[in-house]
Amino acid sequence: MFCCPRCFDDATLDKIFQRRTERFGECLYCGSEDVRILAPPELLDDFEAVLGAYTESSKGEGKPFAELLREDWQLFPLLQPHALRSLLDDILGSGFHAKRFLIDRSAGETKAAHWGLFREELMRRNRFFPEGNVDLEAWLKLLYHLRMVSLR
Repeated sequence: MFCCPRCFDDATLDKIFQRRTERFGECLYCGSEDVRILAPPELLDDFEAVLGAYTESSKGEGKPFAELLREDWQLFPLLQPHALRSLLDDILGSGFHAKRFLIDRSAGETKAAHWGLFREELMRRNRFFPEGNVDLEAWLKLLYHLRMVSLR
């Protein structure tokens, strides 16, 4: 099975598809035809980077990752719930859709308290030069990941 950029409706992922594949075909998740397609596991590293912002809940608290991706990153606006569960399982592993996650609070309450504002600033207002305090260690990890993605 293959997925396409329309499943995600995200400019960054669209660019990833443009860089990584010249294959066109039918997307079995959203039904789009004659679109760039990739096998979902090829997006594993990209989703693991985002997953790093969350912690898996051991007590059933939190929300499914799909819900967090929709709320926090505005991904998958057009996918039906069953197609989204299937796609995430195909990217991250079977049964992944059933796991629940919370914002990663390992860096303290400050990280959680400023997460929404920082995310909004990067997504909507000032993507490249954020005004707030930046966790340089987290940014270095992200930049390393982006460099690895761009070398593919």
